[in-house]
Amino acid sequence: MATERPGFGEEQSSKIEYLQERSAEFNEALNGLDLELIKRLIQEEALKSGREKGSNLNFLDQGRIGEIEARGHESSMPISFYNSATNEIEVDFNGLAEQAERQNPFLTKEGLKAYLVAVLIHEELHAATELQALGYVGYQHFRSYQVWNEGVTEKLARELTEKYYKTTADFSQYDQSKSYNYESAVLLLDVVIAKLSAATGFDQQTVWNAIKRGMFENTSLESKELQELFEQTLPADFFKNLRTANPLNETEIHTLIEKMNQGSLEKIVTRLIKFLHFEKPTDSRKAA
Repeated sequence: MATERPGFGEEQSSKIEYLQERSAEFNEALNGLDLELIKRLIQEEALKSGREKGSNLNFLDQGRIGEIEARGHESSMPISFYNSATNEIEVDFNGLAEQAERQNPFLTKEGLKAYLVAVLIHEELHAATELQALGYVGYQHFRSYQVWNEGVTEKLARELTEKYYKTTADFSQYDQSKSYNYESAVLLLDVVIAKLSAATGFDQQTVWNAIKRGMFENTSLESKELQELFEQTLPADFFKNLRTANPLNETEIHTLIEKMNQGSLEKIVTRLIKFLHFEKPTDSRKAA
């Protein structure tokens, strides 16, 4: 099993225990999921985004999904992550179950599996798009633009999770919006999409489709064309701050959003306040 995920510091890595075998409970949950359906949904999205038909995506089967325990279940530790060094997905199943208990409707045994679907789709998207981009400064670079990477991955993961739920009778009653993973990163992405839409005249869905295409094509955020477009639309220091922002630091992301002169984006700000639960403590352990 892997010993360290790129982007994790030594202190964080030392708090992760990689189990030699998955627990019976985790195996049971995995066996109740349709990984082939997840693979098909990702492949279909890649084709719609312009990826050449027949080109291979790095999709991981059950044999490449491992189990970890994040010692102490600290809020700074993710409940799951894709490890490019070993090309595996790691899941803290106990930590995931603890988080699910706090999030309606993921309370029942079936509800926990529904939450696992959302987590695995997120990580499978990382695997499908990141393996070809190691060392590449773009959507998938681990040490740069992590907030952007997680926001794009999570927004698309939510769309595919909703399709999974609608396709599978066992999960049709679940609402993907209740997973709350990377809410602030997704809302930052929504602000960027709205800004680009207003500046270019393209509707927001068209802008989002272009971003998804860039994800599958490993388009660099630092390309001259993108930088010129963004510089005309977004604050001058936006990319400097975005490059190093921590996807688990909600305050830092909220500051980025505040700097974007939201104006007509007031509804997004309202959603941000609602989902971050500023009036009460929140747990920031999310799928990485």
